[in-house]
Amino acid sequence: MDCVNITSVKTPVNLESVGISAFEGCSSLESVTISENVSDIGVCAFAYCDSLLSITVDENNLYYSSDDRGVLFNKDKTRLINYPMGNAENSYIIERGVEDISIYAFSANNPPHLHHLHMPLSVTIISDIEVPSDNDGDFDLNEGNPNNHIYYEGSLEEFKQIKNYHWFDAVIHPNSYGQEIDTPKIPEDPKEIESVDGTESPVKV
Repeated sequence: MDCVNITSVKTPVNLESVGISAFEGCSSLESVTISENVSDIGVCAFAYCDSLLSITVDENNLYYSSDDRGVLFNKDKTRLINYPMGNAENSYIIERGVEDISIYAFSANNPPHLHHLHMPLSVTIISDIEVPSDNDGDFDLNEGNPNNHIYYEGSLEEFKQIKNYHWFDAVIHPNSYGQEIDTPKIPEDPKEIESVDGTESPVKV
């Protein structure tokens, strides 16, 4: 799609579907408004939209919703679908109750400013993965940047119960949801990781 000069999109009231990769690569796109009758949004619909600041969903839509940061969810906010690439904040707290994060929510966007993601215990799966989960390293907050951190609400063992957790490419901080802490150097050898004062040290997974 030739959309280099499009800065905003508001879907027509009678539109029901936004196709796969419909606006992929629209580098000037800053805002998207999803109308009330849209019932299907294809994967990567807003991937690689460098300037995208927010996705806003009509409150009468029965299938999708958005939060005050312009992040796209399903209606009941149990599934996180898309984080806007142009958002300038470096930290985002996923609200408790989110169970499912699409792998394309961050990896197809690689938001350049986002380095700190807070993840609740309610998350159970990284979805939309079509290849074996042992091919890791594609769930990047900011691709190629070594300073990406996930602050998880539970223990490291609980984190490893998340289906497809191998796809994370970040330092995991167990038991630190809602906190951003100065992080010690992560040992190259996992055997060097030890608990300190009863808490678990951060670990690269």
